[in-house]
Amino acid sequence: MAMTLEQFNEAIQIISVHHSSTVKINTPKGNFVGDMGEKTFRLHIVNCVPSVVNRLISAGFSLNMTNDGLQVDKI
Repeated sequence: MAMTLEQFNEAIQIISVHHSSTVKINTPKGNFVGDMGEKTFRLHIVNCVPSVVNRLISAGFSLNMTNDGLQVDKI
């Protein structure tokens, strides 16, 4: 599932507080881009401090480990 713009912005706001975070934004899903970046958004965390994970979960995001990194979705 891909996030809406509002959900994406909320996640970025949480992640950006910690300058050491590394993320991948809007990576293709199954080599298909579709409306990625226009109507739906994808976010994968490659590297972050534990408090980022805790804050995302507290804000109602789900996290799933994938080959691209820790995928962030809204519940």
